[in-house]
Amino acid sequence: MYDATTQTPRFCHDCTRCTFLGGFDAADLYFCCGSLETTVIARYSDEGSNYASGMAFSFGSNAHLTEARRRAQKVGVLEFPLREALAYAVSHGDASSAVGEELREHLSKHPLAGILASMRDAPEAGTAALQRWLVESANDPARDLTLGTQEDRIDWQRTVASHAYDWARRLELARPAHRDFIVALYADIANQPQA
Repeated sequence: MYDATTQTPRFCHDCTRCTFLGGFDAADLYFCCGSLETTVIARYSDEGSNYASGMAFSFGSNAHLTEARRRAQKVGVLEFPLREALAYAVSHGDASSAVGEELREHLSKHPLAGILASMRDAPEAGTAALQRWLVESANDPARDLTLGTQEDRIDWQRTVASHAYDWARRLELARPAHRDFIVALYADIANQPQA
């Protein structure tokens, strides 16, 4: 049987940045910490082009990549990629799936969940918290949002927040009315402190 306990890859894989995660079905699974992004890989043969990769596909659409992501999380080389999960969930998500349950667990612990709940219960304070989060997360040097202007990075974080709102709705988590969320999300944030 070829499974997680398999210590030796079956197929040639020449990337020095990859961590072998064992076998699954007929695939070698890897986590790759590339120079620009991290991803998961399922290699199916020695043929260089015979593989699948992409974090976006590791949320249920490819069983091998989903297993690779879960193993990478389990061994501690990857934190749950919430931003990628939220982006994937917007068009493909099913709240009742195993991936939906993973999202429920991780999103409920994320600061955005608390912000969405506070926007419902205390709109002014929640709006201010959302705007602070947009600016701080857009300027966080640990994030890979290095391209573009600060406004571009804030727009990207608005997209992340919109995806979080969509999933909070699907998972029936506390959130403000949609109109209130949109008004807060696109309000002028010029007065927010710069990180």
